[in-house]
Amino acid sequence: MYEPNPALLGYLESNVVQVSATVFAAGVSAEDGRGTFAENSMSMAGQCSIEQAGEITISSLRTAIDRLGGSVDLLKLDCEGAEWEIFADLESFKHVKMLRMEYQLTRSDRSLGWMIDQLEHVGLRLARLSINQGFGIAWFDR
Repeated sequence: MYEPNPALLGYLESNVVQVSATVFAAGVSAEDGRGTFAENSMSMAGQCSIEQAGEITISSLRTAIDRLGGSVDLLKLDCEGAEWEIFADLESFKHVKMLRMEYQLTRSDRSLGWMIDQLEHVGLRLARLSINQGFGIAWFDR
């Protein structure tokens, strides 16, 4: 599990003990590097951004998948709009069997149709879609 929000790490680490999961204190993007985490004061939502002098670690999706042995049965993405940057590395999605994600329509150059086309191009097929105003839930299976 990857969690960039320092305020949530303690809660997550105490909860994952029950399922023997490993927590990485990092965000995920298309490339390894450093970044910042901006909290949203209205909720626990926040977002990472790439910044060389940032205080948090950013792991690429490729690195995250490699740490798990090169493939992922189920990838859950809930990254408050940062999914568009992760899609810059579509090749890594070829190593994902199932994808469950929240998407945010925050970029004018990206759309729900674009996302579906990109993921279908790497072999993931839309299985379920729940559309809301400006965001939604999408499930993809191989």
